[in-house]
Amino acid sequence: MSSKTAAEPELEHEHARKHEREPARKHELEVEQQVEVTPLAAAAQSDGFFPDTKEMSTGYTFARATSVAPSSSALATSPLAATVTGTGFATGATVELAGVDQATTFVSATSLTCTLVFTTKGPKNLRVRSADGQVTLPVTFTVT
Repeated sequence: MSSKTAAEPELEHEHARKHEREPARKHELEVEQQVEVTPLAAAAQSDGFFPDTKEMSTGYTFARATSVAPSSSALATSPLAATVTGTGFATGATVELAGVDQATTFVSATSLTCTLVFTTKGPKNLRVRSADGQVTLPVTFTVT
């Protein structure tokens, strides 16, 4: 059984009639800027990485690590002074080696120095994490 009062069906019908009489409303979006979208596969360079930096309409520049020097070292050389080169670095950036923060010094928007500490052999992912938590794609550092 329905728990509706006698007046409720009439209210439902009045609501339906009201919407039948109202003209359809047109909704419009204002477009401030058109943006061209490129599929990720097409945007990648031959090395598999994306172009150096991308500036969004907010003016934010994303960092990109391009190399580490030296790019390899023997296990016995830990800790090791190294330089990470790239673009878009800022004060507060931290170098990570295999997910572990390394002592890092900001030199410029294209250079960081760090002390790499490693305890096992093999290739390691090296990334730069910005102060706001954004992380670069990795470059490889190899421990022999």
